[in-house]
Amino acid sequence: MIERIFARQMENGLWQWRLQGKQGWLNDGYFTGDIEALRTSLEGRSDLPIYALLRGANCVSLLEVAETKNRRTLAKLLPYELEDDIIDPIDELHFAFGEIEDMKVPLVYTRADMVEDVIGLFAGIDCDVELCLPDYLLVECPENELLVIWDEDEVLARYGNHQGFAVQTDIGQLYLKQLELTPEQIQKITLVAASSEACDELMSWLPSSLYEGPEIVTREGGFWDCIPAGENAGEINLRSGQFARQLPLQRWWQTWQVPVYFAAAAVVFSVAVNYAMFLEAKGEYREILEARKEIFLKAVPNGRWQTPERELRARLGEGTADSGGTNFMALMESIAKTMGAMENVNLGSLRYSGDQRELIVSFEVGNFSDVEKIRSDIEKLGFKAETLRAAARDDNFQARIKISQTGATS
Repeated sequence: MIERIFARQMENGLWQWRLQGKQGWLNDGYFTGDIEALRTSLEGRSDLPIYALLRGANCVSLLEVAETKNRRTLAKLLPYELEDDIIDPIDELHFAFGEIEDMKVPLVYTRADMVEDVIGLFAGIDCDVELCLPDYLLVECPENELLVIWDEDEVLARYGNHQGFAVQTDIGQLYLKQLELTPEQIQKITLVAASSEACDELMSWLPSSLYEGPEIVTREGGFWDCIPAGENAGEINLRSGQFARQLPLQRWWQTWQVPVYFAAAAVVFSVAVNYAMFLEAKGEYREILEARKEIFLKAVPNGRWQTPERELRARLGEGTADSGGTNFMALMESIAKTMGAMENVNLGSLRYSGDQRELIVSFEVGNFSDVEKIRSDIEKLGFKAETLRAAARDDNFQARIKISQTGATS
């Protein structure tokens, strides 16, 4: 199963690439073609990480003194310290830095538009570039060794702390002769070329200072034979800074689009069901209110019916009308004790005023003396009682009494 793609940039829009799985390379050789051919080899998958290997001839690697260990400050200052040694405008270049060791930092720079083009090229086939660096920095080479590869019409070299170069073959000899390396720095030299004769010629290009001391090993092969088949990770990654990877929101949306649609449909369905249940419950509640009203009016024919909501609002209004609180329960207790002790008393209605803190009670008794008895008994309980109206009706007396606490103002 494909785990990642190693894609090496060539001339004229062509690429070389190899497919890597968990156990190593999935094929013995590499493929060559344009970006569409590479897309076809992905077996329909677009979630594979791409290790993009830029043409080494377009990149420069250096080892510079780091005046600070703060990488953010270093990234801002160091490029302009190198401005006098660089032909291209600094603002058009993209720099990537390695780890700082002994106050020295390896760095790579290339044109920013080249990095942008490569990232955009793979984005066009729905692939994400995870690693981007010069091709010669991915070859396997310990720090105290020199690796030189003659690969078709290019010579690639890697040595030291992430140092190296890639040039055309006709000037490869010149670059190798100018290497300022000593046997103390280099303990082993590995030369890789297509044939033993090419290896011998490659050996003749080395500086004379390296002929004695370092072990020289030659082997037949090419660039891809020097890439380790196991886990690969570049310490220097041009996919950084302004080209750092972004959250793959679009890819996540494509992955979760269908589940999100189903979840949204389930939510809408749930809301619709709950609303239908609410309407049904509201209808049942209205029926219950009508039944309660009917029962209330049978018990208190002249009473004033209120819904629980209106009654609650009235109670809340009464509670906020006066900071001293409500005396409704105390007044009701006086009525209950007084009328409960008498016979033939029919309660008509109750009306409580929170602002006036008084209770007006309408009731019916047998005679006027009962009206006075109720009023006097209430006053004996410590309340003020005033008869507002008393009139004979048929064989009974109808009366209305206002009750308030002693000292309350009306």
